[in-house]
Amino acid sequence: MKTQVHFPFANTTKLSSASRRLKPAGNARAILLLLLLTPPAVLAQGTVNFSNYAPASGVNAPVFGTDRTTKLEGTGYLAQLYYGPYGSAETALEPVGNPLPFRTGLGAGYVIGDSQAVVIPGIPGGEIAMFQFRAWDLSTGGTYETATIRGKSPLFSLAPGNKGLPPTPPVDLIGLESFALRAAPLIQQQPLSLVGYWGKGALLQANVTGTGPLTYQWFKNGVPIPGATSATLAFSGLELSDEGSYTVEVSNAVGSVTSQAAFVKVNAAEVSIGLTDNLCAGLIIEGVAGRVYAIQHLTNLAQTNAWITLTNLTLTNSVQVWIDVEGDTQSPGKSTRFYQVVPGQ
Repeated sequence: MKTQVHFPFANTTKLSSASRRLKPAGNARAILLLLLLTPPAVLAQGTVNFSNYAPASGVNAPVFGTDRTTKLEGTGYLAQLYYGPYGSAETALEPVGNPLPFRTGLGAGYVIGDSQAVVIPGIPGGEIAMFQFRAWDLSTGGTYETATIRGKSPLFSLAPGNKGLPPTPPVDLIGLESFALRAAPLIQQQPLSLVGYWGKGALLQANVTGTGPLTYQWFKNGVPIPGATSATLAFSGLELSDEGSYTVEVSNAVGSVTSQAAFVKVNAAEVSIGLTDNLCAGLIIEGVAGRVYAIQHLTNLAQTNAWITLTNLTLTNSVQVWIDVEGDTQSPGKSTRFYQVVPGQ
């Protein structure tokens, strides 16, 4: 005896056949609708593994301290990935994902997390983009940009995996190279103000630490001094025009720092005064042999424009005595005299 099965609809076979014929078109419309409703930012999202150790892909790029020997370890150091479209300059890269600390012990030099998948906004999977791995000493700044001890890998490019449709696995940071942190310049001793003398040498310097190479630029009254690009600023023979305010700016790959101002005062000569046995005024002039010095006097310090030149003296020695034979302090009617020494003619 045959068992018969009765379907509730007489045209079941026809409907089923029609349904099968409509399915492909319905699926296409559904996928198209899904794509239209999906935000572009979701469709354009690549993914990479934020790790500097992925031996299966040949990634082994530990990060070192400023001594270029000791590997970074612990939560006192952080690393972050930066990215940008292909061809982007380093300054145009943006941070992506969360900063990660470093392992300790045998894992020193490598960030915690074997493979932290990071979504790259605006970069579709399979599209080549620029990347850079950056790290810093957290005790010197909360971010890479503010830290004074920091470092970065060379720029490298790769095509991330795809988080959108169709999805593909995140890509390891193939091409990442090791690097070391660098310390920004730090002025340990500021340049010191000084009083110099016309024609004599003088030296300004600052004691600076930081990862080399360091570059220097000295300024006078805020204006760069051409050629003054060493750690010291030497004057072989001071001129009165050298008087002013001096600073030095020191820079390296991490940043720059400007010193406090050092003030240079230039006198014509070092002068002291005394009395001879017959009570005449005597000036002891310490200057540069061969230069001419004008010796001037006045009797009232309130009349600063009334200096009178007594003589022009050419030094035959670096220290020389000049006696004012008219400056007998004990003779009746003699007034008090004030003296100054200026460059002569």
